[in-house]
Amino acid sequence: MMGTHDWDEMARQHGHDFNDHWLDAMITSHTAELALCRAELRSGASPRARALARVMLTQRRAELAQLRRWHHDQEHNGEHD
Repeated sequence: MMGTHDWDEMARQHGHDFNDHWLDAMITSHTAELALCRAELRSGASPRARALARVMLTQRRAELAQLRRWHHDQEHNGEHD
């Protein structure tokens, strides 16, 4: 996850640099969330928590795929939105 230094660095960035850093942070965050969801499904005792983990797993997988596409496009197609 991002630390104080990362947030401070991002606060000084703009344009392509900011987008790249933001995408990296979001990809890292979503990857960690997926690991937590899988751990809950594997070992969790609460039916409600397991149900939420299933929903989040589906949502975060789709979001992570989109973030990776955007990151790929930015790196390989020169997008600088």
